Amino acid sequence: MKVSKIAVDGLTAPISILLLDDDLGRLSTISSQLEHNGYRMFRASTIAAANEICTREPIALIVHVAHLNSPTVFCDAKLPYSLPVNIFALCEAVENLLPFQLAQIATVPIPVKTPIEGFVARSAVMLELMEAVRRIAGRREHVLLTGETGTGKTVIAKAIHDMSPRCGRPFQVVDCGGFPQDLLEAELFGHRKGSFTSAIEDRIGLLEMAHSGTVLLDEIGDMPLATQIKLLRFTETKKVRRIGENTEREVDVRIIAATHRNLPERVDKGLFGSDLYWRLSVLPLEVPPLRQRPDCILPLAEHFLRQVTADGEAPYTLDAGAAELLITHPWPGNIRQLDHALRRATLLATGAVLTPAQLPDLHPGQAAPAGNVGSAISFREYVRAVEIGHIREVIAANHGDKEAAAKYLGISIATLYRHLKRAGPKKISRI
Repeated sequence: MKVSKIAVDGLTAPISILLLDDDLGRLSTISSQLEHNGYRMFRASTIAAANEICTREPIALIVHVAHLNSPTVFCDAKLPYSLPVNIFALCEAVENLLPFQLAQIATVPIPVKTPIEGFVARSAVMLELMEAVRRIAGRREHVLLTGETGTGKTVIAKAIHDMSPRCGRPFQVVDCGGFPQDLLEAELFGHRKGSFTSAIEDRIGLLEMAHSGTVLLDEIGDMPLATQIKLLRFTETKKVRRIGENTEREVDVRIIAATHRNLPERVDKGLFGSDLYWRLSVLPLEVPPLRQRPDCILPLAEHFLRQVTADGEAPYTLDAGAAELLITHPWPGNIRQLDHALRRATLLATGAVLTPAQLPDLHPGQAAPAGNVGSAISFREYVRAVEIGHIREVIAANHGDKEAAAKYLGISIATLYRHLKRAGPKKISRI
């Protein structure tokens, strides 16, 4: 009999299973299979990590793959069972044991929380971040999100907005690094017709457009100092003045700022205003890179593969080799690189099961090792090379249509042009 859910206080929730194994590839493969069967999976590579999980989660079974030939399932501390290592046989044995264990956990309250859309959290650090997002969503203070490029800061910003009282109100995104100073100020504060050469009509700024809502200032670390001064004044007065006007307008907006840069370091160098930094960093959140949360890699992969699967078709899946390749890759481009790698893999695939053959860029020895001091290029240069290479491929696939490419990549046209500008004119001409 297969049982993957139980009812507690009228609510139906997946059964929780903990896998303990120091082999990350095998751990993820077994976990993915059981997750596919409808169970809520937790993973640990050490006894200490397993104990920590057991203190906060209602675990029904603990599967300890201590030896290759005899993984052990504990229904409780007194009932070990030796099982074959074959994944499908192991999953079947686990499911056969569960009906006998449910009576012991049916009285344990299971927390059921509304999932955050687009937010995939499996590792302890991301679960803590998710809880922090829930706590600060209802506050009025501004938020500062920091973390490497491609870690999902925009998704987290949208989650904060959607879980706040401002949900349903406007959510505007401004790429602070994608505009020259004059255009960025016009984008934020608006302008009056004729206030500068290209101001051919009156325009409302995004801060006004987002009244009663939220504005995400992406890559705020690249904002020019002059614009920072005007933004600081807005955070103090809650009033905007359009370029070319003397009238001030009151605007109620919550600001979420995001950056991959080290803002305290830029403050010390005089590149970022200290007053603005303290204004924005009342509620700071740091988003960890993907390499520090390997437990999230396969769930994220499944999420992205479901997104690219056509309606009515079976979703793409990963074989054991491809899953291990994803887990062991350093992912310098973080979640964005993972998403793009999987999209490319589905284009190369001849079936629904992805293998290492469809992930040629991730094969050992082909990816530049993170932190290699002897590398010919820096880590940041490598990340930019990966990004611009993929951007070129997408533009080429869209026959040079940059707007279509930006839409496919999930970035603004201004961000796309900013990447192309960084790559240099010669590289742009080869696209």
